[in-house]
Amino acid sequence: MTFAVESKPTIAVGKIEDIELRLRQSYDQPLNAADYFDAQDGDPLTFDMAYTGPDHELGAQIDENGAISIRAGEKSGVYNFTVTAAADGETPVKQTFTVTVRNSPLELKGDYKNHRDCTVNLVINGDKVPGVLKTIGDVPKETDVTYAFADMFTDPDGDAPIVS
Repeated sequence: MTFAVESKPTIAVGKIEDIELRLRQSYDQPLNAADYFDAQDGDPLTFDMAYTGPDHELGAQIDENGAISIRAGEKSGVYNFTVTAAADGETPVKQTFTVTVRNSPLELKGDYKNHRDCTVNLVINGDKVPGVLKTIGDVPKETDVTYAFADMFTDPDGDAPIVS
């Protein structure tokens, strides 16, 4: 007597949530691909991960157990990830998610935190920086004033600001 046993395919379970990071920040929450795939017949899964994005590297890897680690690099951008899982001989099943790396906004230094008069909009390294500098000094609006912006800010990312 011969029995034919059909293998159940691996399926995706839930959705890997999108992630937001600042420059040089590591994603510090547990993220394991094994939580998002189910080998319905109990076969061990193998995992793979790939990403596309800007031309700069992101520190991202997946280990043999499905644990994912991600560390943002030196540039902001959006990265599209694909994680695949398959039991031996099966067609891989995919999950996708994005990692958005944002530039940290500048922070006002010391005494500049308390000024309240004029509003300045900044663009730093091509990124709009909302709410960074709400006010500067107690100068009437008709007065011409020169500010040394480099003396007013600290950048948590360590980037050299480009003010325009």
